[in-house]
Amino acid sequence: MIRVLIALDDCVLSDIVVTAFKQFNQIATYRIPTNRTCEMIAGGEYDAVVIALKKGDESRVGSVHRIREVSRNIEILGLVDRDVKDRFNRFKLEHSIFSLVGMPLDAFALARSIARLESTMAKKMAAAKD
Repeated sequence: MIRVLIALDDCVLSDIVVTAFKQFNQIATYRIPTNRTCEMIAGGEYDAVVIALKKGDESRVGSVHRIREVSRNIEILGLVDRDVKDRFNRFKLEHSIFSLVGMPLDAFALARSIARLESTMAKKMAAAKD
């Protein structure tokens, strides 16, 4: 089972993301308050985290920096405003962010990112068993 933390302050956005993940049987989601993200990741029990990235995160110590200090291995799915998504592309590469999804959310883009996450994690798990 792939374990994904949903660390979003916006309850409606969190509901939408959790609902999207329900389409994937190999993935279990766990909602957590954003202020507990690093604490939960530190245990090493989770495979991925969904967070919202805000303007300025790409240039200052933000949520991704704190997550990467705790774990280099967890996959990060970032939700970001479409008007600043291009600015985050370099940031994405520098900090090994798995995927960026523009907001307002496009259901198909979110589903594609989740499907790719599921496939990637399944391959990692299979390789770890070998």
